[in-house]
Amino acid sequence: MKEKSTISRRNFIRLNSLLSLGLISGASIPFISSCGTEESIPSNIDYFERLKMLREALQTSSDFLPARAKDAVATKDPEKIFAFVRDQIQTLPGIVEYKGISGEKYNYNDLRWGIDGCLRYGGGTAYEKAKLLEKLLTDAGFEAKAVY
Repeated sequence: MKEKSTISRRNFIRLNSLLSLGLISGASIPFISSCGTEESIPSNIDYFERLKMLREALQTSSDFLPARAKDAVATKDPEKIFAFVRDQIQTLPGIVEYKGISGEKYNYNDLRWGIDGCLRYGGGTAYEKAKLLEKLLTDAGFEAKAVY
């Protein structure tokens, strides 16, 4: 089985910026492994394959929350799943309520980005965190229902 390399978010952004500016060729992109050694991508690999390799390396990063959520679900341990949501997803305030034209109040506290956005951005409202926890526990095989 092919061992995956890891790359930090900072190095990924730096390399992506250099690539987009055309300052380096895809053949000279180093992959940073967890032990700190560098390895170059062979020059015979085409541009799209290099991008695919970069995407795969990014997904192994500890900052890539969808993969970390999948890892937590794979443990089938409800405490680890809860700890993932509690520690990795920041609680954001909901959007404030406002009065409509006829004076009725509307409250949009519940959703900002949804569950996928919660994982993508690392934050969400209390409701989104509860729904994310419900989804992860359900994916792990537990019966869960968010009460809000």
